[in-house]
Amino acid sequence: MNRRTLLTGLGAVTALMPVGVRAQGHGTPIPTPSPQAIMAMNGTPIFPTGPLSENKVAQAFATTEALQQQPTVNLTGGDGEHTFADMTGKIRLVALWAERFWPCLYELNEMAALQSTFADQGFEFMAVLTESQGRLDYATARGLMDNVGGAGIPLWIEPAGGSQVAQAMATMAAPMAYAIPGSDPNRLTQILPCTLLIDTDGRVCGRMLGGKGIMRKQATHANWQIPLVVDEKLTGPQPTIRRNPTIWSHSDADRFITALKAGALAEIARST
Repeated sequence: MNRRTLLTGLGAVTALMPVGVRAQGHGTPIPTPSPQAIMAMNGTPIFPTGPLSENKVAQAFATTEALQQQPTVNLTGGDGEHTFADMTGKIRLVALWAERFWPCLYELNEMAALQSTFADQGFEFMAVLTESQGRLDYATARGLMDNVGGAGIPLWIEPAGGSQVAQAMATMAAPMAYAIPGSDPNRLTQILPCTLLIDTDGRVCGRMLGGKGIMRKQATHANWQIPLVVDEKLTGPQPTIRRNPTIWSHSDADRFITALKAGALAEIARST
């Protein structure tokens, strides 16, 4: 597979990507789940009423029992070791990603643009690499993120290709509500990308499962999980990759972040 073919294939990865599942053949149609099916997997909406009840980004966030206990695994950052318990003092949107899924990288690119506009002493985006098939170290993961437009987002990684973060935070609340070729319908599955919403006390208030907003035309005809070969050819200067917009390019993303910074999470805290 040459470089151009690899990039083209990766650009067509499905919008909701279960870890460890492959399609049975290139071009196999993959059913797109309904919003009701996605919600059944994701949990209970955290903004069912109020000003954010019609916001497309806010309504993608839900909570489930899986979020009540954070993983205790040590994560590596540019300044040393961390755990989820260190995520206090700011409201954070934390992107859980794996390098083999281009929807994750699309989102990191758009999150970086929002970071440059909204990040301050009280709010930021972060990224946590988990389920790394290439077992990326921090320097390689940082270089890849920067190269696809994710510079400016703080990064922690789960070392040695670990999957504890994905298993703890990105597991669906119910078995799949729709059929995927080759999958076990009774098996709970992790979905990446997954975005966590964390308050100033370090509490995970909700999550968004999947690369929502990536164009369905490409998402439903994909060669699943093509491994991303990370070497000098791909970490150097890249040709322009055609990107499909994700939910983070929607105008509701700006409104959602503005509401978070204005205290939207306080309402959740008072109701729980």
